[in-house]
Amino acid sequence: MNSTPTMRSYIKCLLRIVLEWGKAIVVIVCLREQGIQYEPKLNYSIVTFSYYLCTEKVFLEIFPALIEFLDIEKMENLEHLYIPLGLNILATIAGLTLSVYTMYENYSNFALLSLYFLVYLRLKDTYYNYWEAIVAERETYSSFRTATEQEIQEWADICAVCLNNMSRARITPCNHLFHPYCLKQCLKTSFNCPLCKRHFLEQNSER
Repeated sequence: MNSTPTMRSYIKCLLRIVLEWGKAIVVIVCLREQGIQYEPKLNYSIVTFSYYLCTEKVFLEIFPALIEFLDIEKMENLEHLYIPLGLNILATIAGLTLSVYTMYENYSNFALLSLYFLVYLRLKDTYYNYWEAIVAERETYSSFRTATEQEIQEWADICAVCLNNMSRARITPCNHLFHPYCLKQCLKTSFNCPLCKRHFLEQNSER
């Protein structure tokens, strides 16, 4: 089961966001001290702010944690991969928009640089670090079928990982039931069953 975030964790996230905004304000103040007036157009500000939201580390940590807390079943406990994947796609779209904008404003040299750094490298990172990982995770996770309510009642079992009763569960090839989230957390470190220690991939190959 997902652990409930504490008030301390909420305050910590809020302080980190405030700190990031403080950095942006300091940059603008420094530019104006140097006589550089930073007055971007509204559309440009929206796109750059969107890119910032999708790429800043603090938000890459907060968004998956928030979705994980909401426990959305369709995510299959892959929030740590799906959310960064989605954010990277949005960042790529924002980067492409900025590249087109710089071309429109006759800054072709900057456009080529932005296409490389904001689009190409972002797409490369999205594919190799998230898309391939999601495909591999889903292939492994699909071998554990979802238990029906009748099966959960017949087993009259508790999750061996968190020791809580189960309303939703996945069944391993060795016929053990675990919370989907708990099983997913175990798979991050080992492919052995938490109860009988049998290797899941070996059991799949035997079938």
